[in-house]
Amino acid sequence: MALKGLRTALVDVNDLSYQASPAFKPDKTALWKGPMEEDGWVQSHNAIRGELATMRTVLAGLKQPIQPWEVECIKTWWAGHKVHVHDHHSIEDEQYGPFFATRIKMPEKLTTDHKPLITMMDEIDAIVGALGGSTEKLKQKWIKYEEMMLPHLYEEEQVGLPLCRAYFAPKEMEKQVMKILANSPRLSLGSFFYHMGGTRQACAKFMANEGIPFFVWFLEFAGHVAIYKEGMAKYADALIAGVPPPPTPPSKKPAVVAVLFAIAAFAGALYLSSFDAPPELPPPREKFLGIF
Repeated sequence: MALKGLRTALVDVNDLSYQASPAFKPDKTALWKGPMEEDGWVQSHNAIRGELATMRTVLAGLKQPIQPWEVECIKTWWAGHKVHVHDHHSIEDEQYGPFFATRIKMPEKLTTDHKPLITMMDEIDAIVGALGGSTEKLKQKWIKYEEMMLPHLYEEEQVGLPLCRAYFAPKEMEKQVMKILANSPRLSLGSFFYHMGGTRQACAKFMANEGIPFFVWFLEFAGHVAIYKEGMAKYADALIAGVPPPPTPPSKKPAVVAVLFAIAAFAGALYLSSFDAPPELPPPREKFLGIF
């Protein structure tokens, strides 16, 4: 099957050229109750899409020359975006790649697209690091970054996700999802939930689909969103509004509240860690560089 970026057709999961082992058949799609657009894979992509669109909006609206505070906001926001995307890549390369390879032969392009994306990010990093009074160079590079990232995400959703749902049952993927929720940086998880809507109500469907109890929102996920708002969103909001961001307020929690918060956070972490990791899998024949 040819991958054609944003024109990529939905994969035929019954095409056995994708089957890695006759012991595992592509017969599990019907077990998935939620539509693909509600899948955590797509939601993680939507978080990246949201950040791409945010910086596009920022760069389109900045008046030249930009002010020192705007330079610092861009640098802070970009540092968070790097953490988010590199974490996303790490999950795909080190966790999902070997796991999927036990049953699926993913198209080669899905396993190699991360390399040029990482190179592109390194180029943006150099531009941001040397940022002065003009953002024109960054703006032009950001356009190219989007042109590379968006088709990559779509190809994975049209090919990788349907194959995943065909070869793995929801329960088999549940432990993989819980590993991500337990181990990813809080900023990355904050972006995930923030771009899903950022409230318990907006994220309730995802949590129900994944079998996550409602109280985990209060114990863990709400805190992730707060970290994202303080660590990234407020800087983008300031750049769009044209006013410096407010300073980070000092914590004013009384000692008792702080202790209760720590207990709640520990309980949430304990819940997520209760999902044992699957047995270690043999290394794949090739390094996976872009499953998601």
